[in-house]
Amino acid sequence: MKHEARSTKSETNSKNKKNILQAESGVSGFGIWNLDIVSNFGFRISNFHRKSFGFTMVEIVIMLGIITMVSLVVLVNFPAVTETIFIQRSGQEITGLLRRAQSMSLAVRSVKDPSTGLIRIPRGVGVRFIHDTATMVLFGDLDNNNFYDVGTDAVIATYALERNLKTALATPTRDPITELHVVFASPDASVSILGETPTDDVGQTEGRASIKIITPALSLDRVVEVAITGQISVK
Repeated sequence: MKHEARSTKSETNSKNKKNILQAESGVSGFGIWNLDIVSNFGFRISNFHRKSFGFTMVEIVIMLGIITMVSLVVLVNFPAVTETIFIQRSGQEITGLLRRAQSMSLAVRSVKDPSTGLIRIPRGVGVRFIHDTATMVLFGDLDNNNFYDVGTDAVIATYALERNLKTALATPTRDPITELHVVFASPDASVSILGETPTDDVGQTEGRASIKIITPALSLDRVVEVAITGQISVK
């Protein structure tokens, strides 16, 4: 009986050891399998990042070529773009200058007489333009002849075009005309357009006159037209 009990106990111990070994081998195999999965997954992630965020030399060369071409296009067209902007702004300035003279004649503004130093109310306010120049004079017509006379009429302000822009003056039948004097008379801001002399009534004979803003370098232009009816437009 004792011998049988010992053999049974021995068999039980061997079975327990066998189960323990199998369990250990299973855990070890499971751990190695897990490590393989983690290692493979990490390798795939690193490859994913490398493929998603990296650039090849071919891609870099193509990108640099595109940037270079875009830069060349911008540099070639940059002067024309800037000149166009200056012409548009100058057209708005001339239009604003004419409208300022018109509003000042309606408001009956007083000016200083350059010959006497006294404060006077001019009959009209106008703008004098000269062909192929960049300067314009806003003046008060003190001698009532609708024409700017140096030393007699009051200079309210002097304006100059920027970026070497110039004015080209014309009428429907005279191109060019050397001078234009656009005067708005009080109290209703009626328009008078005179040419080179006080008797050269362009407004009566032509009906309108144009002030063209030109760029000598690129031959771009913009036209401000003033009519005897008082209409001022930009083309």
